[in-house]
Amino acid sequence: VHNQNRQQSNVRLFEMGLVFHQQGEKALSFDAIAQQERLALVLSGQRFPEGWANTSDLVDFFDLKGDLEALLGAQGLIFQACEISGLQIGQSARILKDNVPLGQIGLLEASVADQFDLRAPAYVAEIDLSLALRQHVPTVQEVSKYPFVRRDIAILVARSVTATAVRSVIEMSAGDALLHLKLFDVYMGKGIDPNEKSVGLGLTFQHPSRTLTDEEINTAMAEVVQALASQLQAQLR
Repeated sequence: VHNQNRQQSNVRLFEMGLVFHQQGEKALSFDAIAQQERLALVLSGQRFPEGWANTSDLVDFFDLKGDLEALLGAQGLIFQACEISGLQIGQSARILKDNVPLGQIGLLEASVADQFDLRAPAYVAEIDLSLALRQHVPTVQEVSKYPFVRRDIAILVARSVTATAVRSVIEMSAGDALLHLKLFDVYMGKGIDPNEKSVGLGLTFQHPSRTLTDEEINTAMAEVVQALASQLQAQLR
């Protein structure tokens, strides 16, 4: 609000500090109070500075999600859709890292934004920094000199199936040789059942010490397809 009232409408801010909160349902006492170091972030306004080469698009949920992925590391990071008080339904999620709850993210509900006289959508996030800093330190692996193989598939799944669910099934079934997984297309429309969507996925395989055979790749892909069918009722297009 301070920035907005001074004609600074494009905002990317963060704040770190200690927060005190009551643990569970214990009676209010010193023993029931815990202290956490938390990180809060807020985004609002245009995605890029004004300029002839930049668009005037406003920031959205995925801008803040991307900032958190860059900060915390995308590997093992899950955004689990849920309803959170004060945040817009359908644009709010819990943040988990390696299945450890770290915080929450979402779009401020209109009624909350109105209380602060905000004139543009504001996306906010809060994470328990002490928990986030306890996560495993990233390790570096030598780049493999052996060729990688990419296989693309398109599947039909119910519209309610999330990208996180699809990713989880594939990562659990593809084997250790899976190097990258890319969701490159989502289609809903003509030629697709109204209750379904088509999801395009790129799976990249590579072994650190040898060349993978076609048989190994085919076996891994068959395992993936079978797991998607049994766990998500997915069908190949």
